[in-house]
Amino acid sequence: MISANLTVENINFKYDSNDDWALHVDKLNLTTSVVTCIVGPNGSGKSTLLRIAAGILKPSDGTVTLDGNELHSMSRRTVARTMGYLPQESPTLYDYTVDDVIQMGRYAHQKGLVAVNSNDADIVSAAIKTVGLTKYHNRILSHLSGGERRRALIASVLAQQPQLMLLDEPTSGLDLHHASGIFKLLSSLAQDGPGIVIVTHDINLASLFCDRIIILKNGAIKADGTPNKIITTDIMQSLYGKDILVQQHPTVDRPIIIPAISGVSENRVSHKEGAGNET
Repeated sequence: MISANLTVENINFKYDSNDDWALHVDKLNLTTSVVTCIVGPNGSGKSTLLRIAAGILKPSDGTVTLDGNELHSMSRRTVARTMGYLPQESPTLYDYTVDDVIQMGRYAHQKGLVAVNSNDADIVSAAIKTVGLTKYHNRILSHLSGGERRRALIASVLAQQPQLMLLDEPTSGLDLHHASGIFKLLSSLAQDGPGIVIVTHDINLASLFCDRIIILKNGAIKADGTPNKIITTDIMQSLYGKDILVQQHPTVDRPIIIPAISGVSENRVSHKEGAGNET
């Protein structure tokens, strides 16, 4: 795959000039074949940073460049040939089939309102197969599970054939099984493929499946590095408070976090054991 580079530099952004909160990023570079997770407390600026990187929001200061070209000087169609963006809340597409939704990802490679050609159809079919929805390609989105809908939307970004994919909370609202399935899929896609940037609240999935973790707090990058470098007791407690423990995952060399349950009696579980069997 052709390499692509996205650079965010000297960024300042406020939603309201009278607001105390602001996002400031000195420099951030994103490239292909790397899975990057952006994590941090609520209100830290994760989605805002992703929207700026995608060109959806324009900062008051600083530059965003894609392969050396200023992002806001490029047409959206040109940007979409290199970079795909999936917002946290996608428009309601429940009356469209999986095929329809994924075909929308081909618009960047078409001229005007041209019908999908055989090459587009092959790319759409490949994207559907990649996310494991081949047998559902004619099903409308409202008849899919939450995990299947997210897979269909990810496939629509894949159909763009981008070198970079920016995904805002792609596992929002999914159970552990489906969320980990999405992360496994994205991790496999990035091997010799597109760079994938994920905004997520799930520190543990970020640790297990991402190559790089960027931590935001109060509108600024506080840490940037590998999971083993970033997920430490000091850093996690500075973000989420003292009731956080960092341990190694039992099967892979990656750290995970768990809550420290303070103030709860140790015999509470044993005391309540069997309560669910009462008649």
